[in-house]
Amino acid sequence: MLKAVNNGGMSLSIGALTGNFLEPPFDLSITVTLNNLTITEGGETVSGDGDLSLSLGTTDGVSFTGSISGNSLVISMPGNSATLINYQLTSTVNETTGAYTRAISGTVESSQLAGFVVFSTPVPFQGVGSNYPL
Repeated sequence: MLKAVNNGGMSLSIGALTGNFLEPPFDLSITVTLNNLTITEGGETVSGDGDLSLSLGTTDGVSFTGSISGNSLVISMPGNSATLINYQLTSTVNETTGAYTRAISGTVESSQLAGFVVFSTPVPFQGVGSNYPL
């Protein structure tokens, strides 16, 4: 059985929790920070450095809004390295109707791209259930 070797650090902090997470209404925000975190297993090393913030909220337990965002997140593995810069994914979902929206923006730099790409959804994707978004 192989065991992973970990170095560096990771911190997780709950920025805010209003209400009861198990009973609406509530708002929750969490920040994860990777500080040169490396994990080596089976001779391969994956490393991460940067920040990631998560938020989730609802006023009625039916309509939910969530986001994942950060200033910079670097992930490196053998043969590839990628950096997300000023990134954000926002999502809404209605649990009753299944209607959802998704929007994303940021910049990605990658050793596979030989540069960077700025990306965004000027108009959020919209869909219902498991159907592809419009």
